[in-house]
Amino acid sequence: MLKTISGIILIMGVIIFMYPMENMIVAMGTSIFINDHNSDGNLIKGFGNVKIENYKEYKELGADAYCDCKAIYFNEEQANKIEMQIGKDEKWTSKPFKDKFFNDYKKFNVNDFGKSYYYLVEFDRNYNIIETNRAVLDNKKMEWYVSAIYDSDNKILYYYNRHYQK
Repeated sequence: MLKTISGIILIMGVIIFMYPMENMIVAMGTSIFINDHNSDGNLIKGFGNVKIENYKEYKELGADAYCDCKAIYFNEEQANKIEMQIGKDEKWTSKPFKDKFFNDYKKFNVNDFGKSYYYLVEFDRNYNIIETNRAVLDNKKMEWYVSAIYDSDNKILYYYNRHYQK
């Protein structure tokens, strides 16, 4: 019994000193609230007040070390719910992005849009929102941000995330 307890303490000590404590706490904390977060069926994404809970299809369009681009496809009913939410959220606008943001999407062969709505938010290294005002963001150099384009004609939401990598 004493050997078992000593063994457990030794293993716990090695784990604690081997991994940074912050990483262990974050991993354990998120695992409590997120079950099977990689499953397409359980994806819940939010852009401002627009919450996406149901969709027809979800595709990863591409990624590199500091960014990723994805597409979410909706059926008619889901698209109507998304458009109602977009209409109520002031962070979404029909004002198109400047070229620098469109180029993010073009890297992943996303080019043709119908009637669209746009979303852009800058955040810091800890994913706290810094700025949401499009007039400021369109003319500002940003390190980390999330942008989204909802193509209402084709019922597709594209989003591009420029994020911090440790």
